[in-house]
Amino acid sequence: MNMAIRVFFLLLTIFSSTYLTLCIYEDQVGHMDWHQQYIGKVKHAVFHTQKAARKRVVVSTEENVVASLDLRRGEIFWRHVLGPKDVIDAIDIALGKYVITLSSGGTILRAWNLPDGQMIWESTLSGSTPSKSILSIPESGKEIITRKTHEAMGTLFS
Repeated sequence: MNMAIRVFFLLLTIFSSTYLTLCIYEDQVGHMDWHQQYIGKVKHAVFHTQKAARKRVVVSTEENVVASLDLRRGEIFWRHVLGPKDVIDAIDIALGKYVITLSSGGTILRAWNLPDGQMIWESTLSGSTPSKSILSIPESGKEIITRKTHEAMGTLFS
C-alpha cells in the first residue's frame, strides 16, 4: 500500500511537470514557438510585374515547392509542396493572374490562381517524353506551348 502511494505521487509529479513544459503563453506566440515554413533552394523564379498589385515573385524549388513570395517583407503569400516524383520543369505567369507550372518531365500542366494559390486546373499531357521540357506563354496568354516539339495546347482562358 505504501509503495502504491509513492508510485502514484511519482507519476503525478512526472505528468504535471510534463504538462507545464509543453505550454507557452499567448504573448510568446510568434516569438517563442519554432514553427517555420521553408521553400528550399530556388530553381525557377518569375517576377510579377503589374504596378497596381503587390510586389511578388513566384518560385519553384529543388524540393518540388511552388510558392509566391512578398518582395517587400520577405513573407510567403502561399506555397504548395508537390510529390517527391513531381519535379517542376518550368514555371510562368499568364494574363498577370495565373501561375502555370509544367512538371513530371513535361507530362503534368497546372494552373494556379496567383493571389491565393488555389489550383484552377490540372492536365496530363500524353506523347513521347522530350529530352527537355519547355513552357512558353505568348504575350496574349491565350495559349500554352509545351515540350520541345512546341505542341500548342489550345485556349488557356477565355
